[in-house]
Amino acid sequence: MTHAVQELHGILHGAIADIEINEAEIRGIQDWLERNAGLRGIWPVTEIESVIVKVMSDGRIDHTEHQMMLHYFSEFVSNAELSRKLPPLLASEFTVKGVCAADPEISFPGKSFCFTGVSSRGPRKLFADKVAARGGRFTDNIRDELDYLVIGDEGNPCWAFSCYGRKVERAVAMRREGHRLLLIHERDFWDALA
Repeated sequence: MTHAVQELHGILHGAIADIEINEAEIRGIQDWLERNAGLRGIWPVTEIESVIVKVMSDGRIDHTEHQMMLHYFSEFVSNAELSRKLPPLLASEFTVKGVCAADPEISFPGKSFCFTGVSSRGPRKLFADKVAARGGRFTDNIRDELDYLVIGDEGNPCWAFSCYGRKVERAVAMRREGHRLLLIHERDFWDALA
């Protein structure tokens, strides 16, 4: 697993080395992700897959997406010279949705859920009731045994690429430490209930 993650870091370094990410490089990363599907759920594989799925959902890479990928991928590459070459980042252009797992497998029995942000569907009690009805547990706090952090579809106006709310920051830090918790978008939560 360590070797595979190091290999992914090398691929990301190669993709951003010329400060240009093209569709062929994205396809190469997607191919690597497919070949290493057993690593889904591991940091940073899930996060990188989520960013790529989001960017390629319309079949093209626009300027904002390109900037976001350059900065996000650079977080996995320790190269000060490369970091200095990156174009300026407007944090307000990037939302927390880029850290959510792409098409996650969600199960409820015995699993622990937490919610952050704002939902257009209703209050947190609605989420807590849905989780409990399916044999899961709901908590208002990030804990070591947490399985899923559900991110509300209306987000939070304070969330930006590097400026998340405390729950998201803690969850991302936990994933970096090796915890298997997944950050999931609210729509995936509702899809899993259907």
